[in-house]
Amino acid sequence: MNISKVKEKQLVKIGYKKVDSVTSAGEFSRRGDVLDIFNIIDTNPTRIDFFDTTIEDIHSFDFLTFEKKETITTLNIAPNRIFNFDENQKQEIIKKINKIK
Repeated sequence: MNISKVKEKQLVKIGYKKVDSVTSAGEFSRRGDVLDIFNIIDTNPTRIDFFDTTIEDIHSFDFLTFEKKETITTLNIAPNRIFNFDENQKQEIIKKINKIK
């Protein structure tokens, strides 16, 4: 499977909407080797430039002018949905967290 399709499916799974051009938080866009993500916790969207499956550059940009803002070395994408768990799922999560501690 194409690596870009996998990443798109993952973004959709965590609540992001695919659009032609990002204009608001919770959206992403894919054009060739460029993936734009408007993370819900950021004030500007992020552009990830790929060469095949290798990331060449990550930077924030102004979505109105497309002007590059700053280079990013680490990107954490926050889910754009609330997850509802039943009591059994909550207990399993608590057990896993306690194992990590």
